Amino acid sequence: ILDVIYERGRRFILLQSGENLSRKFLADVATAIAHVKGRHPDIVFILCLGALEGNAYRMFRESGANRYILKFETSSPDLYRSMKPGCELSARLESLQAAIDAGLQAGTGNIVGLPGQTLENVADDILLTTRFDLAMVSASVFIPGEGSDFADYPAGCVDTTLNAMALLRILHPS
Repeated sequence: ILDVIYERGRRFILLQSGENLSRKFLADVATAIAHVKGRHPDIVFILCLGALEGNAYRMFRESGANRYILKFETSSPDLYRSMKPGCELSARLESLQAAIDAGLQAGTGNIVGLPGQTLENVADDILLTTRFDLAMVSASVFIPGEGSDFADYPAGCVDTTLNAMALLRILHPS
């Protein structure tokens, strides 16, 4: 199927999953990237596999991955902790920097409309993106997931999200 996709002119592959720190999983991803790159070196691999350790980012870069997406979601440590109990924003930001340090073109961004988020938080989110050497940056609107802890919360405002995206484009014109 890869050859069919390639023959149709597709040159970007996005691999996305939840955070999985299994060495076997990470090694299998790296092996698959190297295999595809061996056949089609001009394919661009974009990975979105969650926050990992620095060695994983280096392994992916060495296997041929090009880009990595790791959204920080919110710049507020307290809001982040409330969204992801037991996790720290600082660790996520360190993971983002590790991807950059490994030579991957990195992308990040926030989620607009999180329960408890203020407009000041959104402004801080936008400013946080300027601390990193980013190839991609985005804002996403919060959509409550059915069956999640946030299922009963309202969705974020699309207009506020679009305004955040506009400001991000101004701060990151390239």
